[in-house]
Amino acid sequence: MKTKVCKICVFFIACFSIFLINGIQAKAADLTPDYGIYWYGKGNVSEKFVPGQSNRYFDPTKPTIIYVHGWQKDSQPNNKRESFNFKDENGNVVNGADAWIDKGWNIGIFYWDMFSDEFSVTDAEAKIWSNNGPQKMRWRDHSGNYHYSDYKNAGELFYDTYVQAMKNYKGNNIRIAGHSLGNQMATYLTKRVYDAADAGQISKNLKPSRLALLDPYWSNGGKSYLNNKWTGEACREYVKDLKSKGTAIELYRSTYIDETPAGDNNKGELDQTAFVHLNAWFKNSFDIAGKHNAAVSIYFTSYSSPAPALYNRDGYKKYSKIAGNGPSAASSDSEIKNFMNSNYIYDQYTGVYTLSSKDNGFAQMDRNTNVYVVPIN
Repeated sequence: MKTKVCKICVFFIACFSIFLINGIQAKAADLTPDYGIYWYGKGNVSEKFVPGQSNRYFDPTKPTIIYVHGWQKDSQPNNKRESFNFKDENGNVVNGADAWIDKGWNIGIFYWDMFSDEFSVTDAEAKIWSNNGPQKMRWRDHSGNYHYSDYKNAGELFYDTYVQAMKNYKGNNIRIAGHSLGNQMATYLTKRVYDAADAGQISKNLKPSRLALLDPYWSNGGKSYLNNKWTGEACREYVKDLKSKGTAIELYRSTYIDETPAGDNNKGELDQTAFVHLNAWFKNSFDIAGKHNAAVSIYFTSYSSPAPALYNRDGYKKYSKIAGNGPSAASSDSEIKNFMNSNYIYDQYTGVYTLSSKDNGFAQMDRNTNVYVVPIN
């Protein structure tokens, strides 16, 4: 069981902290909000997708992954923006995109940080689903000033940008990853694309084959903009539909922010996914924001590592290595589907003190267990 003190710490972090990874400076002019997909090249360089223009870091024949961030409180006056540069346990910069690029992937980030820069996480959350929430679709400039606008809700901005950016896509391997509040953006986008493709409005090859939810967050309580549904409830229904249509869905939890008084643990959604519990012990015990962001850095850097080892729990603090692999970004879509449809969750047992996934191992645990793995290294 996790302590009440830990949960209280998470609550305050979830409500008031800045969820930022070591980032690049935002490049937007303050005349209009800068949002959209930036495609990345090696060395953490990027180029924004602009309709009608070629992009040096995007090839329409390659497999493609697009990441979307979450709440970005005070990111604009601090001139910070997420990227694929992360810090390991020694403070060294580790790039999480280069290995994907080396293996033939397009990799990009959908930025909506000028909209998600709100004091309240629920105000940013509302913008995903509606342009008529508490703060409408106001956006924040780099001086810290807010500007009200009549933009579509952020989920629709993501969809419109995605359809334009992928219009000439000729591949059939697309993955969408969302962190924290961004898990709702990723889920919204994936469901929206499936619905549009099934209705014949866009090409069927634009359907993402995989959805990765990284330490997701949903606030509690019914929302007027969702006909009094909880955001977790709406996402859960979307995930159920996407699963029925063959989407591989993985969920990695690195903190317990979804179990705070302000959050929603959304167990009904967790039970439909390949559910992975990460023990990010290379972050300080009190660095909840760091552990929260670790879900992103672990996921993207894990693509360059061998598949994690798999263990079976034989008893109290007793585990034995078994045949098979544990889940990671490097797992195939079919492996993720097998994890989804199994009776197990996957709790990190080894490799907890490093960002690198080379020594990672996971114990398979019954989905309904209340037992937590005690890592050995």
